[in-house]
Amino acid sequence: MKSAFFCILLVFTVAGAAFGGWHMWGMTGNHLNDIDLLSGSHGWAVGAGGVILRFDGSSWRSVTSPTTRDLNAVKALSTTNAWAVGHSGTIIRWNGTRWRTVASPTENHLYSVDFVTAGNGWAGGRNGVLLRYTGGSWASVGSPTSRHVRGMDLVTAGAGWFVGNAGTIYRYNGTNWLSQTSPTGRDFNDVAMYSTTVGFAVGAYETVCRYNGTRWTIVNQGAVITPLIAVCVISPTDVWAVGAQGLALHYNGSSWLPGSTPVTLELRGVDFPAPLSGWAVGEGGCILRYQSETTVTPASLGGVKALFR
Repeated sequence: MKSAFFCILLVFTVAGAAFGGWHMWGMTGNHLNDIDLLSGSHGWAVGAGGVILRFDGSSWRSVTSPTTRDLNAVKALSTTNAWAVGHSGTIIRWNGTRWRTVASPTENHLYSVDFVTAGNGWAGGRNGVLLRYTGGSWASVGSPTSRHVRGMDLVTAGAGWFVGNAGTIYRYNGTNWLSQTSPTGRDFNDVAMYSTTVGFAVGAYETVCRYNGTRWTIVNQGAVITPLIAVCVISPTDVWAVGAQGLALHYNGSSWLPGSTPVTLELRGVDFPAPLSGWAVGEGGCILRYQSETTVTPASLGGVKALFR
């Protein structure tokens, strides 16, 4: 949070405990919309007002942002290369030292971003906008849909998926984005692929759909409107999805079971850099951590410092 006189730096540090599951790590105040971790010692979270947090293995610390626009998605490629996209076509890039604004070919809100390699990436957003990153710059490409592109995941240069409103599912074959038959007309919010033959998409009414290499099928659906917002595939038998009202669902290879969280806030991003060790972020800037029984670290606010300029 910045003003003409000061900014507040929130630092979240480690505290040990002897119990497992989801636990509150801290609150930043700004809504957090996405999270991506390279490992247990390096990751990013982004959110409302351009907020950016960096994880160094022990603490989440605020990092200077080049924008005040909402950031909706983040992708870390290495410790010196990461991307984030957001409202009004905002695109920013981490170069290992700082985040910088990158020229964008659109003013539409961007909701998703992913890369196959450092030189090959895609972003999607409002009204079906699709952007392609090649040759060191972003360009608009023809979109096969006018529905919002909410979630995107690329497996290889010739295999990628995006999902969106009204059950929209498209697959990239290396040349074109082709529509896939959807088992639902409900909105999708995210997709995560383990391989070209295993993937999951989540959305409204706690809907979870699974891809088996040939077709998508519904494997979970609730009776209420509660949406699932984000999904993370650790393995084909270990998947987490999070959503509104602190909802967290875990797939153990046979069933989708609720996982208890300490909040009723909307969870908007989830990532597990390793089995039994993950993070979720969301409304109000909440940061939750999931760890196994012997290594859990619950919420601890390490310090709040006023930095005067």
